[in-house]
Amino acid sequence: MSLNDPSRDLVVATPELVAFQYQLAGLGTRFLAQAIDVCLLLATLIEVILLAVLISQLTSNTIAATTVGVAAGFLIVLGYFLVLELIWAGQTPGKRALRIRVVGMRGEPVTSGQVVIRNLVRIVDFLPFYYALGVITMFANGQGRRLGDLAAGTLVVRESDQLSLGALEARLAEARPLEERPLSALEPNLRRLVLAYAGRRRGLDGGRRLHIAQGAAAALAAAAPGQYAQGGPLAALDHLADLVAEEVRPTGMEVPREARLALAFGVCACVTAAFCTPAVLIFGPLAILMRRRSASVLAARAIAETGSLLGAVGLIAGLAIMATLGATFAFVAR
Repeated sequence: MSLNDPSRDLVVATPELVAFQYQLAGLGTRFLAQAIDVCLLLATLIEVILLAVLISQLTSNTIAATTVGVAAGFLIVLGYFLVLELIWAGQTPGKRALRIRVVGMRGEPVTSGQVVIRNLVRIVDFLPFYYALGVITMFANGQGRRLGDLAAGTLVVRESDQLSLGALEARLAEARPLEERPLSALEPNLRRLVLAYAGRRRGLDGGRRLHIAQGAAAALAAAAPGQYAQGGPLAALDHLADLVAEEVRPTGMEVPREARLALAFGVCACVTAAFCTPAVLIFGPLAILMRRRSASVLAARAIAETGSLLGAVGLIAGLAIMATLGATFAFVAR
């Protein structure tokens, strides 16, 4: 395993002699993702505080309401990152917005045990104030890994595009004519296998990838004899999948304005939910609207969907805060 400092790429060599390259997430990107998550976390805590005030007014039991509020706030702070990274396979809303993800040291999907460990150690990383120890550790080890990542055996990397088989075929249809593509000579069943594998291999562990390759060993030996002779069926399959990646990679394609606006409005909805709640009524719906306008653009769909998701989350948090605040004021005024 080696680290390429200029590009911040991590190259991982598997036992099958297949190399995978991952771009490490930079400190700035991780800080911005953290800032989005902190805004959502603050919005949730504000809602908890308002609910505690409302409960104390309704029950006239300030001590019980305060106890419940403090306990709920503690659980939210402790569980926000842990639960979301478990549900979203190493992502939180902030990480999703910045297109980064927590993975294992070989690029495999993060396990539940790793998520628990890295988030429990987050408390130590936070010391003595706002991740000071974690930032020092990230610079010291040269791979951007805080103490939680070192303890759990994880990395934070930039997420590559995850395409379905249909999306891959759609991209190929938009590319150069079939007769000009090197993969056009592949037998149809093998071509479908390579397309499906190219879009999903980042989510497969080494054993599963090897099993898939061995199932098509004969066809792979005929399609990529050089790679097969050097590294076996998995090397041949990865070589063909890399060719697919080259064909479907958008070159010189600018992300449409609607998708960029959807993401920007979604981030603004998350921020304003905590600091300027009424403004979320503007940014939340705009993020959802921009997503609908860009839904037909394949290259922008993931970005637009992320913006729409952030807009919906911010909108729900803002509406909850305003509803609880309104109920509290109505009760006090009565």
